[in-house]
Order: sequence, then structure tokens, then C-alpha cells
Amino acid sequence: MSSPAPRRPTILFISGTDTDVGKTYCSAMIARRLIHSGVRLGVYKPVASGCRRQVEGWIADDARLLWLAADKPRTLREVCPQCFEAPLAPPRRLGLLDWQSIHKNFAKGPVFGSRGISR
Repeated sequence: MSSPAPRRPTILFISGTDTDVGKTYCSAMIARRLIHSGVRLGVYKPVASGCRRQVEGWIADDARLLWLAADKPRTLREVCPQCFEAPLAPPRRLGLLDWQSIHKNFAKGPVFGSRGISR
């Protein structure tokens, strides 16, 4: 008898139609619930704006909320690799993004994230 094929991870993708509509907050609440249910997951927020400078670099408070809600998978920098100081709306960020980094990180495996942009 052969062993069953490995199960593909489920990917839940949260998107919204505008900035500051609660994508990351809702993602964090879902992640927290899944973690408390015993589900192991990763999270990914490829881009954040309105970030603040800290000793360790740029910090996105909402990405940190998502990371903490998911019980700190990987590093915060891996969860949110692109942080911008200016609070730019998604269309304004398009020219600033490192799309190769987004695709590379998104392809790493189980992902649970939020994003307000599409390409």
C-alpha cells in the first residue's frame, strides 16, 4: 500500500479595496483563532507603509500585530520585507515595490497574509 500524497497547504489570501480598511487587523484575528485551534501557519504582509524608524530598522505596527497574532513565525522582517515611511495608497506604492522579493517569499510555502494591492 502506498503512502498518501502529501497534503498541499491551504492558502488564505485577504484583500481589500482601499488602505486602512482592516485587512491586516482581520488577518491577525483569523491567525490568532487558528493558532488557538492548534493550526500551524505562516503569515506574510509583503508591503507596509506609514512605518516608523527604530534601532533595528523600519517597523510596521500592523505587520507586527499580524506576526504576534500568528505566534511569531520566522522573523518580522521576513513577514514584512518592504517597509516605507510614507503612508502611500496602494497605487502610489506600485513603482516602489520589489516584485521579485514578493514572488520569491510568497512561493516559500504556507502563507496567510494581507495585501491591498494587486498586479
